[in-house]
Formats: sequence, structure tokens, C-alpha cells
Amino acid sequence: MKIISTKVHGVLDYLLGFTLILLPWILDFNEYGIQSSIMVGLGMFTVLMSIFTRYELGVWKKIPMAGHLFLDALVAVILIASPWVFGFADQIYLPHVILGATELVAVILSDSKSDIKDNVMDKSDVYHQVSKDSNNPLEEGFRPRKKPATN
Repeated sequence: MKIISTKVHGVLDYLLGFTLILLPWILDFNEYGIQSSIMVGLGMFTVLMSIFTRYELGVWKKIPMAGHLFLDALVAVILIASPWVFGFADQIYLPHVILGATELVAVILSDSKSDIKDNVMDKSDVYHQVSKDSNNPLEEGFRPRKKPATN
């Protein structure tokens, strides 16, 4: 059962993204290097991915929700594993693990189908746009462009 709608998931994405970006300064580990770089990089990726996702809070709506959830899961796994993979678990690991696990739970509980329609218009959409106000499909603004005359 998917209990997190795509709209709520969008809110969580932006919150997580900005939290990842700011947390190294909030917890004062921004000078350590890779620990903060991973968080900031994954936070920026999360915000950018959210901007391009085809859901209610996306701006350019290019990434399908299922693809977004796959990338979210990948970010979560990288975040959880990074303290040991990059060798800084002896300095700090809890923020990475907690935020990664939280993101993974959000992915599991989120709906993978958004109500947002694809940006691609089919022929019936074009016909509907042309004919909704008039019976003349060649109304001003919808005429094909004439090629300029060649000399």
C-alpha cells in the first residue's frame, strides 16, 4: 500500500534536498571534506531531480515518477554506504545513515504514478486546441507558415 502521494513526496524531496545541503553547517562538519561534499552533492542532485520530475511540484516535468523513485533509492543507498565506502565512519556516520534510511522508507511508501500528464501533445490535443473556439481549423495563429519566396 502506497501511503505517500506524489505531491507529499515532492514536499519531502525538497525538504530532504535542502536539509542535505545545509546539514554540514548545522552540525559543524562542513570542514571535513568528503563527508560534507557527499551530503551537499546529493542534496543538490535531489533538488535538481525534483525540479525536473513529472509530479505536482516539478517545474519542467521531464523525469517520470518511477524513474525519480529509482534515483531516490540510489541516492539513499549511496548516502547510507558512504561513511564506510569513503572511510569516514569513525568521524561521522549517523546523519548519512538516518537521512538515507528516511529517504529509502519514503521511496518504499510513495506512489509511483503521478496525475501529471506527459508534456507530449498528440494529434487529438492539437485538434482540440484549434477547434475549441471555432469551427475553422485554420484560424489566425494556427495557419501553417508560408515559406519565403526564393529569388
